[in-house]
Amino acid sequence: MPSAATTRRCSTLALAAAALLAGCGEAGPKRDGAGKITGAGDTGLLKLHTGDCISNLRDRLEHPDGANNGVPKVTAVRCSSAHDAELVKIARVAGKEWPGFIVVDGEAARGRLQLAVRLASAKRAGERVEIVSFRPTKQRWEFENQHAIYYLALYDKSQRGPAPK
Repeated sequence: MPSAATTRRCSTLALAAAALLAGCGEAGPKRDGAGKITGAGDTGLLKLHTGDCISNLRDRLEHPDGANNGVPKVTAVRCSSAHDAELVKIARVAGKEWPGFIVVDGEAARGRLQLAVRLASAKRAGERVEIVSFRPTKQRWEFENQHAIYYLALYDKSQRGPAPK
């Protein structure tokens, strides 16, 4: 009969293997040689590129899936397709060591304000745009190598075409 330690170790390895296999099945969006999305696909939000559009961010924020350490899995689509959000900026946080929540939250707030001003002056008449950011946590910084803040324009209604510049 295996010891409790052996059973725990085997359970941990089985969970890790299952997580790796689950990640292998994720096809993600299809992209052309320049990196533009040519076909829709589900992916982790942190795997998106600046300029990528998302068809279901509002739903994912209102109904979190409880996985991915607080970062939703989303459906990335061509910007010519109906979408409710766009990744407008990825800002790297300087340093190799975790800077702390005060620094990360301050940088995120500063970035949201700058983007809100830029998008407010360029948005279409009657359109409301909210800036949403996904910041690294200490765990994501240290174990998932997320050293950037992801800024998204979240629209109040579905639209087609890229975000206003």
